[in-house]
Amino acid sequence: MDHYTQFIVSARYLLSSSKILSEIPTAVLKRFLGTDPEWPDQISYVVTAGPEAPKKTILIENPWAFERAIAAGLAVTDALVVTFGYGLTRGGDAFGRQLARQIESGTEGLVQLRRYGNPPDLSTLLHHSPLEFWGDLDPEGLRIYLRLKKRLPTLELSSLYEPMKQRLLEGRGHSYNCFTAKAGQSPITPDELNCAPVIDELARLCKTRGIDQEALSVQEIVSHS
Repeated sequence: MDHYTQFIVSARYLLSSSKILSEIPTAVLKRFLGTDPEWPDQISYVVTAGPEAPKKTILIENPWAFERAIAAGLAVTDALVVTFGYGLTRGGDAFGRQLARQIESGTEGLVQLRRYGNPPDLSTLLHHSPLEFWGDLDPEGLRIYLRLKKRLPTLELSSLYEPMKQRLLEGRGHSYNCFTAKAGQSPITPDELNCAPVIDELARLCKTRGIDQEALSVQEIVSHS
């Protein structure tokens, strides 16, 4: 498999440089090869934590919230899963979208890293019951959940959404603009809600304001997990 990655092929056959191939236009490569090149340009890492026999599996949108969940002690009883990779923006939804994309493509090409404890293999974790998702409480966070649920039908929202929901009910949260790095987020549509009515209330609450999952304190994570 490594033989066909972009950087390996470039370094082996183009002046020992791993970067040259990425500088050649795709149209030129397609004409030379007769097909579109599909070499991966990054290693798909998925980081996990938890015991050998977890009570539940929680898919987490970004690494910072994943670390806070470990700090809160969740990995002692539960399995935690988060994506990590090269070339992502600092926005949490970038990590979440990558996780969704990786699971949609299947787990065969994913490299599992164990951050804490000795959790089962990734395939076992993704078929575990209960299986939950915890991400930002905003339209894009809910869309990541919807994408994951199409591939993982038993996936439910984590109870950690409850304190985030309460913050919105209290009038707290942030608007969607460049200052919060959430510009351009559009409300969940009725068609999207038809696929998952369970998110109806949350979708209405976060229509104009959102809560990032990192806003929860370690104490809140402990009390609502």
